[in-house]
Amino acid sequence: MITSQRELDQDIKKISKPIIHAYRHKWPIVSKLFVVQSDKDKAIADINEYKLNLTNLDNAPASSLLQAKPVKQSELLSNQKRSAHRDLKKALRQKHKLSQVEENDCDNVPKQEPKRPANGYVTFLKEEFKHIAKEHPEKNLKDINAMVSEKWRIMTVEEKRKFKDIGITDFKQKTEKWSQAKESKNNEQSQLQTVTFAFTRMN
Repeated sequence: MITSQRELDQDIKKISKPIIHAYRHKWPIVSKLFVVQSDKDKAIADINEYKLNLTNLDNAPASSLLQAKPVKQSELLSNQKRSAHRDLKKALRQKHKLSQVEENDCDNVPKQEPKRPANGYVTFLKEEFKHIAKEHPEKNLKDINAMVSEKWRIMTVEEKRKFKDIGITDFKQKTEKWSQAKESKNNEQSQLQTVTFAFTRMN
């Protein structure tokens, strides 16, 4: 790790993360002159001559990150005990994934709880309006609505009932999706609160 003595002697809280990482892993921390001299000699200089004074780091409070023992990868692999901190991170990752799924699937899940099924005319209007607007691009909104209304007026009772049934089916599907999304969100929040509480108790 290449830095300056001035950087090492500043307040512990201001020490940069790369230096903390190097110190915790006992990497050599040397002066910038090491690079200058090596470049000048066209060979690697004696690193021991350029090691900086680590007294300030050695005297850091035991509670600081500088004095925390780095965990080796082999220890992580052999450690079978689950920690609340690990569970919290896992829960947060799951929450992030769920939020991404919700964003990607936002068109399928109602933004608010469905109140009642759409009546036959509203269902017919949604479907027929697009067809008429496409067939008659020169028509304005008022004219298209009038054409839809006239078509609905001359339809038989059976034809109207068909659209009423479509509205009821659509309402049931939206209600089911809303309930599933709400249950999933409640389960997610419950899991996150449990893990967060456990992590808080540990600390």
